[in-house]
Amino acid sequence: MAKLLSTLGLLLLFGCTQKDFQPDKEYIQQRWRAVQGTQFFEFYSDSKARMITLASATKLDTYDIDYKFEPDSALIQLDLMFNTMPLKGLNLFGVVEFTHPDTFLYYSEKGFPEMGEKYRPNRMDYVKAIPYVRVKE
Repeated sequence: MAKLLSTLGLLLLFGCTQKDFQPDKEYIQQRWRAVQGTQFFEFYSDSKARMITLASATKLDTYDIDYKFEPDSALIQLDLMFNTMPLKGLNLFGVVEFTHPDTFLYYSEKGFPEMGEKYRPNRMDYVKAIPYVRVKE
């Protein structure tokens, strides 16, 4: 319930979903931070990314990722393919909804390459989605 309220709060704070904002393929190539938690994504221009999580007060875990960002699909798609153990081989098939140019919601389902994209969500789940904000340097 708390996650639902915080997600709804973000939507109200940023003026609900901005359907008129349409990112291009390069727009994701920035650093993004999960609103609740200690997780960052850095997306690079070569379809490579890095996920950094704060495992403890003194330890960072870093995971190398390949990604596919499709902003032109009916639901914006963001797939993450992990290349670093212990998550190596795991794929997240996800959808993205920008609520503001600096904020997006990400909802995904786990899968492995042999499963294909059949596990991709066909709609945004506002209760389970994770909000991310752009980190301004």
